[in-house]
Amino acid sequence: MTTNLLQLLALQNGNSFFVLDNKKVINTYERLKEALPSNSRICYSVKSNYSSTIILVLQQVGAWFEVSSEFEFNYLNQLSVDPKTVVVNSPVASRDFIRKCTETGSLFHIQNESQWNVIAELANAFPQLLFTIGIRLNYSTKSRFGLTKEIAKRIVKEATSIPNINIVSLHVHVCENERSANAFANKHAFLIDFAKELQLDTITFLNVGGGFYSEMAKDLKKQFNEQIPSIDDYLKALNTNKNGSALCIEPGALLVANALSFYTKVVSIDTINGQAIIQVDGSIYDILPTKSKKQLPYSIFSDKGIPCSGKVVGFTCMEDDILVNHFSGNIAVGDWICFTNVGSYAQNLRPNFIAPPKPILEKRDGEYVRVVEQKPF
Repeated sequence: MTTNLLQLLALQNGNSFFVLDNKKVINTYERLKEALPSNSRICYSVKSNYSSTIILVLQQVGAWFEVSSEFEFNYLNQLSVDPKTVVVNSPVASRDFIRKCTETGSLFHIQNESQWNVIAELANAFPQLLFTIGIRLNYSTKSRFGLTKEIAKRIVKEATSIPNINIVSLHVHVCENERSANAFANKHAFLIDFAKELQLDTITFLNVGGGFYSEMAKDLKKQFNEQIPSIDDYLKALNTNKNGSALCIEPGALLVANALSFYTKVVSIDTINGQAIIQVDGSIYDILPTKSKKQLPYSIFSDKGIPCSGKVVGFTCMEDDILVNHFSGNIAVGDWICFTNVGSYAQNLRPNFIAPPKPILEKRDGEYVRVVEQKPF
């Protein structure tokens, strides 16, 4: 990117926009696919980024999908995603939604006893339908999600007396202090051991969930309180435990975090109390809507910048709309700042506060093309 090209793109798209590199998404997916056992399932966690462009690209390369709500389920249906490639992990699900999932062939993981009661009721009411389901297990005392092993065993026992119910999957998903490569190996081992306890020959999938760290720059890695695993670290750990059931993973950030960058233009620079206030036509909500204290990697595109120290601030009226807290470098009005690693959650969690979401561009055949998104809302 050059400042001249950025200025040209701004004429058509405004002074802030995202640039999507779908090749990174595909390369990461293919890397996982090639290294994991052939019967594994890679289910993209849709909540990470709702971009229809990303979803459709992943569909083309054979990915499965994971959703957390009926809203996301309907969005995939809107995009003509095969429901048989959809895994549903929803703490709240109406009777009609559960029935829709099972009728269309999606894999619904029950997370509580109420959902099991609905499944049992539906199976008895519609004996001609086959209800293929999974069980989400509570893996950690820090997690509020999933069924205890004791309750899960009781449900399995009850399910065996209902001929049109098949339990084909065991699932865990917990991120709190459980994102290391070793943590995923332990989750896989936990599922293998519990599957053996159940002695249920219908178990086809063991799903360790998501929460994988994405590839990131060294400066970003240093801001975490733990060592950030590489993709190779995760692959090595997940290839350790093998049995007859297919391994399922639900990566979100791992696939998309490093695939989007955010470009924003410097529109003014003022000095307050001896500190430069570098105003851009973007917001912290565009890159870190959770207002995390971590500093995302950034680079400056400048032709005439002068030395400057201060803060890079966003366009909203919030005092804490700060994109860079401690800036020091050469910069001037009209320059551009690019923030990387913004592909995960930044767009989904961004509020329509002060301004709508910024456009997404994708580089195609050497040109930057504005992506026409199919919106889920």
